[in-house]
Amino acid sequence: MAAPPPNVEDRFVRLCKDYDDLITFLTFSAFRSESRPSFIGDAWVYRNHLSMSGIIIADAVRGRRPEFPVGPSLYLKKPRKPGNVVWAEIETRAYLFGALRLESDSITEDFLKYLKARPDLFSVLVRSQSDPPRKVELFGQGGNGTLPVMRKRFTECPRDSSDAGRPPSPAYREAHGTWEVMHSAYDLLFSTKPNLLGYLTKLEYGNKIADSNKGFFRLKKFLVKYITIIDPIPNRHFTLLIQNVAWAALCAQGYGNKDYDYDERRYAVAADKLYAKRIDERLHFLPPEERTFNRMTDDL
Repeated sequence: MAAPPPNVEDRFVRLCKDYDDLITFLTFSAFRSESRPSFIGDAWVYRNHLSMSGIIIADAVRGRRPEFPVGPSLYLKKPRKPGNVVWAEIETRAYLFGALRLESDSITEDFLKYLKARPDLFSVLVRSQSDPPRKVELFGQGGNGTLPVMRKRFTECPRDSSDAGRPPSPAYREAHGTWEVMHSAYDLLFSTKPNLLGYLTKLEYGNKIADSNKGFFRLKKFLVKYITIIDPIPNRHFTLLIQNVAWAALCAQGYGNKDYDYDERRYAVAADKLYAKRIDERLHFLPPEERTFNRMTDDL
């Protein structure tokens, strides 16, 4: 009710003695649509449903960025042969970072089963804090952790006078360069590269890293399973990924039918059922007529 400033969720994590406390806090935050972190953008409704499902999303990163156009573009690098030009291409993948309950429960297990069954939609890394250091479970595409979250390549080929800024297709297809991985899936958790500090590297190094004061879990006092979910399809916004992840969570609780893919109306019906249940659980002290919320099905 105090309308806190944006991006202060992490400060409240220190008050939570266990995972249930943190989920309760995030669920109450979800009841207030204006209380959301800036990283989630317009996808806040899906993050709210994941919070209500016991799944924490602590960061969301888009795939393609405006400064990286899709497909090859002319690069100002000097070609090795006269008459050639150099084309640069950068490919990025959207991803989510968060946590699950450390102890196994039916919802968490069913949620992970859904993700494992859909390598076309999800590539996943799970790091349990009760496991030996650096042990990570990986599944989906790039199951060895090498799935590139960001990669680049340079291609030199003859320039066609009619290409108008685009590579001549036959020459480009025959000469395209080799992809170089800039950041892998595993790097998201443990990289120590100067331009990319892995989420868990920051937590391990603590005050030794300049920006260690940033991050949702920096003040956490209990163990969790960290999870990173990556879109196997490059250059898409994370909204498409979090929609599918939230649908997986609804299916794991029996609100959605796992035999169907995400659909706007199907999702709205399932989400309203989840919301109604959580409202009754958390606000049971209020009269029934005051336990109201904006139904997604009414907005369709």
